[in-house]
Amino acid sequence: MDALSLEGVFKTQIIRDGRVVFKQSFNNGIVQTGYNNILDVMFGSASKPSWYCGLIETITTLSTSDTMASHSGWSEYTSYDEATREIWTPSAASNKLIENIAANYIEFTVNDATPPTLDGIFICDNNTKGGTTGVLWSTAAFTNPPTPVDDDIIQVQYIVKAY
Repeated sequence: MDALSLEGVFKTQIIRDGRVVFKQSFNNGIVQTGYNNILDVMFGSASKPSWYCGLIETITTLSTSDTMASHSGWSEYTSYDEATREIWTPSAASNKLIENIAANYIEFTVNDATPPTLDGIFICDNNTKGGTTGVLWSTAAFTNPPTPVDDDIIQVQYIVKAY
Protein backbone atom coordinates (compact mmCIF):
# COMPACT_ATOMS: atom_id res chain seq x y z
CA MET A 1 0.00 0.00 0.00
CA ASP A 2 1.25 3.46 -0.87
CA ALA A 3 0.92 6.25 1.68
CA LEU A 4 0.90 9.97 1.06
CA SER A 5 2.37 12.36 3.59
CA LEU A 6 2.63 16.10 3.12
CA GLU A 7 4.94 18.59 4.76
CA GLY A 8 4.91 22.34 4.38
CA VAL A 9 7.86 24.60 5.10
CA PHE A 10 7.92 28.39 5.42
CA LYS A 11 11.16 30.20 4.71
CA THR A 12 11.01 33.81 5.84
CA GLN A 13 13.24 36.80 5.94
CA ILE A 14 12.87 40.44 6.90
CA ILE A 15 14.51 43.12 4.79
CA ARG A 16 15.34 46.48 6.40
CA ASP A 17 16.98 49.23 4.35
CA GLY A 18 18.02 46.66 1.73
CA ARG A 19 19.65 44.26 4.23
CA VAL A 20 18.43 40.94 5.60
CA VAL A 21 17.94 41.42 9.36
CA PHE A 22 16.05 38.20 10.13
CA LYS A 23 15.89 34.74 8.56
CA GLN A 24 14.06 31.60 9.67
CA SER A 25 12.63 28.36 8.28
CA PHE A 26 9.94 26.34 10.03
CA ASN A 27 7.40 23.61 9.28
CA ASN A 28 3.65 24.05 9.24
CA GLY A 29 0.75 21.93 10.41
CA ILE A 30 -1.93 21.13 7.84
CA VAL A 31 -5.43 21.51 9.27
CA GLN A 32 -8.39 19.16 8.67
CA THR A 33 -10.08 21.56 6.23
CA GLY A 34 -6.84 21.60 4.21
CA TYR A 35 -6.75 17.81 3.87
CA ASN A 36 -10.46 17.75 3.00
CA ASN A 37 -9.81 20.33 0.29
CA ILE A 38 -7.15 18.09 -1.31
CA LEU A 39 -9.65 15.25 -1.54
CA ASP A 40 -12.41 17.53 -2.87
CA VAL A 41 -10.17 18.98 -5.59
CA MET A 42 -8.46 15.73 -6.62
CA PHE A 43 -11.41 13.35 -6.37
CA GLY A 44 -14.55 15.44 -5.80
CA SER A 45 -16.10 18.28 -7.74
CA ALA A 46 -14.29 21.27 -6.18
CA SER A 47 -12.08 23.44 -8.37
CA LYS A 48 -8.51 24.28 -7.46
CA PRO A 49 -8.41 27.46 -5.34
CA SER A 50 -5.82 30.21 -5.29
CA TRP A 51 -3.89 30.30 -2.02
CA TYR A 52 -3.02 33.37 0.03
CA CYS A 53 -0.63 34.02 2.88
CA GLY A 54 -1.54 35.76 6.13
CA LEU A 55 0.46 36.75 9.18
CA ILE A 56 -0.30 35.79 12.78
CA GLU A 57 0.31 38.30 15.57
CA THR A 58 -0.72 36.36 18.65
CA ILE A 59 -0.70 32.59 19.17
CA THR A 60 -1.81 30.85 22.31
CA THR A 61 -2.43 27.58 20.48
CA LEU A 62 -2.66 26.18 16.95
CA SER A 63 -5.05 23.30 16.30
CA THR A 64 -5.74 20.94 13.40
CA SER A 65 -9.42 21.78 13.91
CA ASP A 66 -8.86 25.52 13.28
CA THR A 67 -10.84 27.07 10.42
CA MET A 68 -10.94 30.59 9.04
CA ALA A 69 -14.19 31.16 10.93
CA SER A 70 -12.99 29.61 14.18
CA HIS A 71 -9.41 29.86 15.44
CA SER A 72 -9.64 31.08 19.01
CA GLY A 73 -5.97 30.26 19.67
CA TRP A 74 -4.57 32.91 17.31
CA SER A 75 -5.25 36.29 15.71
CA GLU A 76 -4.33 37.71 12.33
CA TYR A 77 -1.88 40.60 11.94
CA THR A 78 -3.13 43.12 9.35
CA SER A 79 -0.97 46.25 9.80
CA TYR A 80 0.82 46.07 6.46
CA ASP A 81 0.61 48.27 3.34
CA GLU A 82 -0.81 45.66 0.98
CA ALA A 83 -4.62 45.87 0.60
CA THR A 84 -5.14 42.09 0.74
CA ARG A 85 -3.44 38.92 1.90
CA GLU A 86 -0.75 38.19 -0.66
CA ILE A 87 -1.10 35.38 -3.21
CA TRP A 88 1.16 32.32 -3.22
CA THR A 89 2.35 31.82 -6.80
CA PRO A 90 4.16 28.49 -7.05
CA SER A 91 6.06 27.12 -10.01
CA ALA A 92 5.02 23.75 -11.47
CA ALA A 93 5.50 20.78 -9.14
CA SER A 94 8.67 18.75 -9.63
CA ASN A 95 10.19 15.85 -7.69
CA LYS A 96 7.15 15.76 -5.34
CA LEU A 97 7.68 19.40 -4.35
CA ILE A 98 5.91 22.67 -5.18
CA GLU A 99 7.16 26.12 -4.14
CA ASN A 100 7.24 29.79 -4.98
CA ILE A 101 10.69 30.69 -6.27
CA ALA A 102 12.59 33.88 -5.29
CA ALA A 103 11.00 35.89 -8.12
CA ASN A 104 7.59 35.09 -6.61
CA TYR A 105 8.26 35.53 -2.89
CA ILE A 106 5.21 36.72 -0.97
CA GLU A 107 5.92 40.20 0.43
CA PHE A 108 4.33 42.27 3.17
CA THR A 109 5.45 45.84 4.01
CA VAL A 110 4.98 46.57 7.72
CA ASN A 111 2.90 49.69 8.38
CA ASP A 112 2.96 49.90 12.16
CA ALA A 113 4.44 52.58 14.43
CA THR A 114 4.56 50.04 17.26
CA PRO A 115 6.75 47.08 16.30
CA PRO A 116 4.64 43.91 16.42
CA THR A 117 5.81 40.49 17.46
CA LEU A 118 4.83 38.12 14.67
CA ASP A 119 4.06 34.67 16.02
CA GLY A 120 3.29 32.82 12.79
CA ILE A 121 1.94 32.45 9.27
CA PHE A 122 -1.10 30.83 7.69
CA ILE A 123 -2.28 29.85 4.21
CA CYS A 124 -5.93 30.09 3.13
CA ASP A 125 -8.01 30.50 -0.03
CA ASN A 126 -9.45 33.94 0.78
CA ASN A 127 -7.42 37.11 0.13
CA THR A 128 -9.54 39.35 2.40
CA LYS A 129 -7.26 40.89 5.02
CA GLY A 130 -8.83 39.98 8.38
CA GLY A 131 -11.49 37.86 6.65
CA THR A 132 -13.08 34.85 8.34
CA THR A 133 -14.40 32.87 5.37
CA GLY A 134 -12.80 30.36 3.05
CA VAL A 135 -10.63 27.29 3.51
CA LEU A 136 -7.73 27.36 5.95
CA TRP A 137 -4.94 25.13 4.60
CA SER A 138 -2.20 25.42 7.20
CA THR A 139 -0.78 27.31 10.16
CA ALA A 140 2.72 27.57 11.55
CA ALA A 141 4.45 29.27 14.46
CA PHE A 142 7.84 30.95 14.27
CA THR A 143 10.33 29.20 16.52
CA ASN A 144 11.89 32.61 17.21
CA PRO A 145 9.19 35.28 16.63
CA PRO A 146 10.51 38.40 14.85
CA THR A 147 9.70 41.99 15.74
CA PRO A 148 9.73 43.91 12.46
CA VAL A 149 9.63 47.71 12.40
CA ASP A 150 7.73 50.14 10.18
CA ASP A 151 8.60 49.76 6.47
CA ASP A 152 10.36 46.40 6.95
CA ILE A 153 9.59 43.97 4.14
CA ILE A 154 8.61 40.46 5.21
CA GLN A 155 9.38 37.91 2.48
CA VAL A 156 7.85 34.43 2.56
CA GLN A 157 8.66 31.35 0.53
CA TYR A 158 6.29 28.42 0.96
CA ILE A 159 7.19 24.86 -0.01
CA VAL A 160 4.92 21.79 0.05
CA LYS A 161 6.61 18.37 -0.18
CA ALA A 162 4.95 15.00 -0.72
CA TYR A 163 6.46 11.80 0.70
